[in-house]
Amino acid sequence: MRVDRWVINQPRKVFGILVPTLVATWFLAGVGGSRTPSDGGLYYVGAAFWTVFWLTFVVTMLYAVVQLVRLIGGRR
Repeated sequence: MRVDRWVINQPRKVFGILVPTLVATWFLAGVGGSRTPSDGGLYYVGAAFWTVFWLTFVVTMLYAVVQLVRLIGGRR
C-alpha cells in the first residue's frame, strides 16, 4: 500500500500522531517565554517550537477537512 493511501485510510493512527505532537509542541513552546530575541538561547528554542506547533496545527486542520469531505462525500 502506498504511503499517501495509508495516510488517508488510517485517520485514527494519523490523528494519534498529530494530536500528541500538537500538545507536546504547545507545552515546549513556552520554553523561554519571558525572554526577548536579544536574550538569545532559550528564546529561540521556544520560537522554534511555536513554529512547529503552528505548522502541525495547519496540517491537522487540513487533514480533518479532508476526512470530513470523505465522510460527507462517501468513501470510494
